[in-house]
Amino acid sequence: MKTGTKVVLGIALSFSLLGIFFGVFGYYTGGIDDIRAKTEASTQKYSKTFDKLDSVTFSGDSNLVVTSGNVTKPTLTYTKTTYQTAYYDTNYSFKDGVLSITSQLKDKKARISGGLLDLASNTVLFNDVVTLTLPKNNSLKSISTAINNHLYLKNLSLKDTTVETEDYLEVTNANLDNVKLTSNYNSIDMSQSTLTNTSISIKGVDFEGNGLTFKQKNSIIADGIDISLNDYNLTITHNAGEDDDITKRLTASSENTLNLVARDDDITVQ
Repeated sequence: MKTGTKVVLGIALSFSLLGIFFGVFGYYTGGIDDIRAKTEASTQKYSKTFDKLDSVTFSGDSNLVVTSGNVTKPTLTYTKTTYQTAYYDTNYSFKDGVLSITSQLKDKKARISGGLLDLASNTVLFNDVVTLTLPKNNSLKSISTAINNHLYLKNLSLKDTTVETEDYLEVTNANLDNVKLTSNYNSIDMSQSTLTNTSISIKGVDFEGNGLTFKQKNSIIADGIDISLNDYNLTITHNAGEDDDITKRLTASSENTLNLVARDDDITVQ
C-alpha cells in the first residue's frame, strides 16, 4: 500500500475514532444528566410544636440538629424526602414531655437496574436532617441519639442536661451549665462555647475544642485532648506527665478548674 494511501486511511481512522469518542461522551453526559433528573429528591416539609418538652431520643439514619431560635414553643421540623430508589420515613411520638423520633432511609424496591441509571443512582448522596428548635434560654433534661446519627448542638443554653450519643457530636456557640456529655463511639468537637460545672466523657476517641471558656469545675476524659482557650483564668490538672503541651498563659485560679484525663497521654491546651 502506498504511503499516501496509508496516511489518508490513518487520518480517516483517527476522525472516526474521534467521532465515536464524542458520540459516546455526549451520550453519557447528556444521558446521565437526563437520568440524574429522575433521581433528584422531592421533599415535603413538616412542622410540629410542643407545649412542654423535657427530653429527646433520636434513632435511624438521619442527623439531628438541636438549636434555639425565634419560636414560642419547641418546634420539630423535618422533611419527607423521596428519591427514585429510596425515601426517608420520619416518625415521632410524644408522651409526658418525652419526644421520640425515628428517621429511616427505606428502599422503595422499585427500580430500573443496569446501565446509566445505576451509575446515576449511585451518585446520589442520601442524607437527611431533623431539626428541633427551642425557644431562647429553654433547656432540656436529656438528649440521646443512637448509632449512625450525628448530633449537632448549636446556639443553645443547656442547664442540668444529660447528653448521650452513640456517634459524632458537634457543639457550636453553646452555654453549658452542669451538663454531662457522653459519646460512646465517636469524637466530640466543640467551638466557641462556655462550660460551667460540665463533664465530658468519650470512649475510644478524641476531644477537640476551639475557643472555649471553662468556669468553676469541669472535666474531660478522652483518648486525646486538644483545646484552644478563650479565657486563661484557669487551673488545669492532668495525667499527661511530660507529654503535655499546655500554654504558659494560664492564670492560676481557685474558682475555675479543669481536670484532663487522656488515655493516650496526649494533651494540648493553647
